[in-house]
Amino acid sequence: MSELLDKIGSYNLFNYLLPGVVFIVLLNEIFQVNFIQDDIFVAAFFYYFVGLVLSRLGSVLLEPVLKKFGFIRFEEYSKYLDAIKEDSKLEVFVEASNTYRTFAAVFLVLTIINLFGLVKNKFPISSDTNVWVGLFLMLLLFLLSYRKQTLFISSRIRKIANGKSM
Repeated sequence: MSELLDKIGSYNLFNYLLPGVVFIVLLNEIFQVNFIQDDIFVAAFFYYFVGLVLSRLGSVLLEPVLKKFGFIRFEEYSKYLDAIKEDSKLEVFVEASNTYRTFAAVFLVLTIINLFGLVKNKFPISSDTNVWVGLFLMLLLFLLSYRKQTLFISSRIRKIANGKSM
């Protein structure tokens, strides 16, 4: 297990694994929904996946909403690429920023779960419906994440193609 933890970088640790663990523990403590895993190997992958989902929610849904309302503002990506050549600490700051975004998604999802519980008490929803809606939402989330990542890759390729080195 320690070899596995050594191989994942700090980004993966602080943006996927840690938020996944915190989310699962809070889900258990607040809502008595126990997804805590006994097998440490299974737990590491499960919590990592939960954190990955939360990170994607933060990136694909929360971030654009915050940008739209002017809560956050980004510089052009090409300016960022130029700036990291001058200030290597920027990458650390971006990692921290993404961690905060992921934790904002943790608390947003916990809030939504609480609201869903209130609605479900007034309007019963079948378990089958929950599963199908959940699967569809996960599909949509990862399709949007795939699209965002592909656009990101394309922007880096365009910068190189235009003769600007990275």
